Amino acid sequence: MYIEKFQNVNGSTIAVTGTATNIFDLINTAQATTLTNAGFSSGVNAITIQPAGGDIRVTFDGTTPTATAGFLIKGNSTVYLPNIPLKALKLIRTGGSNVSCSILVGKSDMGESMSVSTPQSGPQTVIRAAANLPQTAQTPYFTVTGGRCRIKIYGEVTTIVENTGAVNIDLWSNPANGTADAALCAVVNAANAAVGSSINITGTPANAAIINPSSTVLDQADWVVVPAGTIDLKTSASKTGATKWVVQYEPIDVGASIAAA
Repeated sequence: MYIEKFQNVNGSTIAVTGTATNIFDLINTAQATTLTNAGFSSGVNAITIQPAGGDIRVTFDGTTPTATAGFLIKGNSTVYLPNIPLKALKLIRTGGSNVSCSILVGKSDMGESMSVSTPQSGPQTVIRAAANLPQTAQTPYFTVTGGRCRIKIYGEVTTIVENTGAVNIDLWSNPANGTADAALCAVVNAANAAVGSSINITGTPANAAIINPSSTVLDQADWVVVPAGTIDLKTSASKTGATKWVVQYEPIDVGASIAAA
């Protein structure tokens, strides 16, 4: 690829959102311009994309991608797309958080072909930002797409949990195929859990979740396999308090991934 210059360095890092958006519009937003083709020559027909962390989907045939349809580009991979109409390239994130992508734009030769460099094997990490506890509800915290993954999941209390009665919490797998939800652990009373307390499960669904009143996280003894669908946090009462969560996962089915909901 013969690389062309951005109008300024900010254009080389775009934010892919939950709305399918043309690549030139994303670049214009990043570099604070409103230029035709984001300032590139009319002949640009190649792009390298490196999503940081989250997955994205793209189309380059005039159709509009969705979170579940379009060419999947995995987080932390590098994809080179030559000889495509960049004016038709649209991008969308697959999860609940914007995905920062480093890009290069230029012109390719006719003989060049697409290339994909995948991240090293091993567990991947997804972070869900701090949020208030569900209010007597079961709320999706992570979305599993493309098949089964094995997971370890860890939480941390970021706002002390109200201490005016019990508030039992537990984690659930909510399959997309409509089969019954499955508990990932038994309930634990989180009332009065202090800021910095860690929350984890053992990996045995019959065992209660564990709240450790320190920032030291107890490792999950066994991986848990979850199908496509969501991973939910459930509460038995409406109380103040907030938590943040981290999932480590490895896909079992090809193309399976997890993102924050």
